[in-house]
Amino acid sequence: MVFDVLRYRPGRRAKDVRCPLHVTICDHDSVAPAATTTRLVSRAPRAELVHRPVGHFDIYTGSEFEQVVGDQIGFLRRVVGS
Repeated sequence: MVFDVLRYRPGRRAKDVRCPLHVTICDHDSVAPAATTTRLVSRAPRAELVHRPVGHFDIYTGSEFEQVVGDQIGFLRRVVGS
């Protein structure tokens, strides 16, 4: 089970995702590098990528959190409706 985490690569299957997909990419991410994430997620046919100039954990608090949640709500409103 512990070693499964090392093999977990969801980006490899992004090209197979057919539904609308919203992904926030942190440009200074040391956990999920932005360049690799952008390359992989861009393969999803209906992907919407939003870049934030912060690190991996910075989007979970404060104004960055508020911005990301606003982006996600906007995406859901466009895709699902109100």
